[in-house]
Amino acid sequence: MSLTSTQAPKADPLPRRVRESLTLPPEQGTPEQQAAIFSYWRTTVPEWKAVNDEIDKLWAQHPEGETVLNLAQRRPEDTRQTHLLERGNWQKPGKPISPGVPAFLHPMPAGAPMNRLGLARWLVDRKAPTTARVAVNRVWQAIFGIGLVETADDFGTRASAPTHPELLDYLAREFVDKHGTRSALDVNPTWRLLVSPSKGTFVRGAGGEGASLEPDSTIGVVRSTRDETAVFAPHGGTIVEWLVEDGDLVSPGQPLVRLHPEGVSA
Repeated sequence: MSLTSTQAPKADPLPRRVRESLTLPPEQGTPEQQAAIFSYWRTTVPEWKAVNDEIDKLWAQHPEGETVLNLAQRRPEDTRQTHLLERGNWQKPGKPISPGVPAFLHPMPAGAPMNRLGLARWLVDRKAPTTARVAVNRVWQAIFGIGLVETADDFGTRASAPTHPELLDYLAREFVDKHGTRSALDVNPTWRLLVSPSKGTFVRGAGGEGASLEPDSTIGVVRSTRDETAVFAPHGGTIVEWLVEDGDLVSPGQPLVRLHPEGVSA
């Protein structure tokens, strides 16, 4: 809606986008503005009606894009003040609070901004007590089907206690020593030990030291009185050393063979 005091007002016959494009010198117009001018002009040529109808028909068949909500961080000057809510009621804001991390955990890294970037750096900081444990617990879960902490998605107060806390701490320290500093992205597998999935007698099915294994090939089986479980080499590799002999009794988690993964430098 627009208002004017002109006695005999007339609506501009040109679309606003075309009118704005025409106010610019030709050499200053963008390709999009020039296309807008041409697209309007061709609709005013009677001889082009058949062509214009065909163009409109094709545009009607053109798929329309979907609107996607894209989250963006507020500018510093637009930062919203956050309050401590009384009994969790959003209608009763209490004292103002500022960004921070729980006092019982490690502090924010020096120089880290108090925003999402700073939080990301805090999560992967070498002093973070849970990040490395969660990571190695998921690796353990991928190998054995269940993690040292059974609730792999929950390390909070309702999580189950780790079955072997000292082992979890050891693996976490090893993980941090290897990945705790900034380095190039490495997507190659780093597992170098294949371990027994269950209790029983190990029956070897792969070659000796130096033998090459294809991905997902089996190195043998673990037999019990009830069944047998195949032991796979998910990423393949080269056998460096057998840690058990054919026919040995093995326990769950016991290392069986040391592998050098393909594509990983020694």
